[in-house]
Parts: sequence; C-alpha cells; structure tokens
Amino acid sequence: MKKKLFLLFLSLYVFFPLKAQTSSEGLNRIIDKVREEHDIPEITAAVIETDKIFYGISGIPRTVKSDIDILKSKIHLGTNSKTITSFIAMKMIEDGKISLDAKLGETVAELSSMNNSHMISLGDLLTNTSSVDAYDKEKDFKKMPSLSGSLFHKMTEFSRIALEKRSGDKTFSNAGYVMAALMLEKVANTPFNELLRKVLEEDLKLSCFTSVPDKTQLQNFWGSWGDSNLQIAHFASNPHLNSDYMVAAEGISMDIVDYSKIIQLSLNGLLGDNNYLNNDKYTLLHFNSDEYSYGWKNGILNTYKISFHENESTTYFLHAVIVPSNKIAIIIMSRKRDDSSKEGIYALRDILIENYSK
Repeated sequence: MKKKLFLLFLSLYVFFPLKAQTSSEGLNRIIDKVREEHDIPEITAAVIETDKIFYGISGIPRTVKSDIDILKSKIHLGTNSKTITSFIAMKMIEDGKISLDAKLGETVAELSSMNNSHMISLGDLLTNTSSVDAYDKEKDFKKMPSLSGSLFHKMTEFSRIALEKRSGDKTFSNAGYVMAALMLEKVANTPFNELLRKVLEEDLKLSCFTSVPDKTQLQNFWGSWGDSNLQIAHFASNPHLNSDYMVAAEGISMDIVDYSKIIQLSLNGLLGDNNYLNNDKYTLLHFNSDEYSYGWKNGILNTYKISFHENESTTYFLHAVIVPSNKIAIIIMSRKRDDSSKEGIYALRDILIENYSK
C-alpha cells in the first residue's frame, strides 16, 4: 500500500546501534490530531516495518526532553513483560534446554511435593491454561505472608502459595509466569534476571532494567506520572506487582526503541525470516493457539489476523500489535486520563495500520 504521507524516517537495523534517534514529522502530525481529539496527555508511538522504524512523539514538551531523551526513556512494560519472558523461553526451547511439555514439579524440585505441580507444564504456564490464580490485584496479596530470603526463595514460596490456592479456572495469571521463570532458572542453572540480561543485553545488544523506575530516575518512565513539567515515575498503587519476584510477569522496563527491535524480530520471523529465533518458533510464539498463545494474545482486527499484548495502569497504557499480513507492527505508549483514552489509542492504531501497511 502506498504511503499516504511523506515521512522523514529513521532506518533501524536490529543488531546495529542507532546513529540518530528522532521522531518522524509526518507521524507526529497524525498522533497530534488523535491526541487532541481524544484529550490524551502524551503519546509516543513506533510504526515498525521489516527494515525500518518510524517514531512519533506528541504532548511531551521539548523544553523538558529532546527526542533522543524521550525515545530512550524507560517505561514499565507491566504485563507486556510476559512477551519477553516467553521470548526467552522459546529461545531455550529452540536450543534444546527445555520443552513446552516439561512439568513444573519435575523441573523445580522445591515444588515437587505439591501434587498439582506434576500436572502443570511450561506450556500451560505460558498460555495461562494452568488454572493458577491471576494475582493481578492488591487484594490477591493481602492474606499472603511477607516473603523474605533470596530471590529464588521468594519466587518458590510465592509459587507454593499460588499452587495451594489454585482455582481450577483457566485465567490470565501473573503467578504462572513466576513459575515459568523458576523452570527456566532451574534448567539453565542461572537466575531469571541473568537470563534476561544475557538475551537482551549480551545477545541482542538492547537495554532494560527490572522493576518500576522510581521518582529519582528523571531520565526514565516519561509517561506515567506528572510533576509540573517533569514526566517521571508514579509510585505503584500495587507494590506487590512490582516486587522483585514478579519480574517475569510484570517487572521489565524498556524504552520504545529497544522494545521496537524485539517486536521487529517477531514481525520478520512471522514473515519467514530466521533471526534470533527460527521462523517456526515465532509462529509458535504468536499463533500456536487461538486467543492466547505464548505471552501474546491473537485475534482478528477488521479482516487482519493480529498478535497483540497491552498493559494498563491508572496512569498509562501500552499497546503492542503485530499485523503480519500487512508487514507492520505498532507500539503505542500513552499517558492517559481515564478509560476513554483507550478509545483514542485504538483509533490511532487503526489509522497507523491503514496509513503504513504495505
């Protein structure tokens, strides 16, 4: 499809560092219009093609930050952290270190005494079909004892508590991803945070950190908390979700540039490219089962088959979507006022798909 707008664009190749990072004026104009129509405070977006990425920024004062600062600011991925955890798991599966059929109780000896642990597979945990409770609200943690000791011990004790409370319902589960991370740790004999660092920083030359940026990190987290003209991190309304043992489910922070590179790998992989993973693993990752695959949801948008994941808090919204048939992916990071802001984000997504599809 022909581009409808002239764009100043940034060519971005996944494994090479950026020489410049700036926003696209054409994309900025599209975002400005949607942001104003829907009264959204701030938006940063990326339009990802197979060989280049366009960035757009709207509502963020350039007197506070340059384009480079904004694009390299870390934002809390929240539940989109699951897309990274599943990506790491798929790499380990491809390398023959673990299988989707591996059982929790057989892999993590510390949980082997839990009867149901021998019925739950890595695949069940990554697709949220394990019947482990969600643990996505503060009330879920209120009756829990305080967890202490090493990070591995806290992850193990939290998993034990979640297994005892297992509801029998198949539901979106943060606890399930903590258990999946334990399985990956065990077979790699490496803490999950180190696996994260190895894949993102060593292998892919990307940048991330764990947990939510705090109020002192003014260079990060542009879109979630406002203080005069400075856009800095809010204090989490649910501190448990940002605990160190929840990293695999909720706790990864990345900037839009580096998260876009991860998404670009998936886009190209779904189009048949073998890159960090072989293309069949990308198909498995995104479309192995209907509605929810491994860390990614999927469905039909208009007539397009899509893979997507989104994170929402009281102050910000993150939406990532891949449309393989159109050779395009979109990431939108937005500060929001209320639920009506989501309508604007979805409208912007649809406009960007229409304008940039090939």
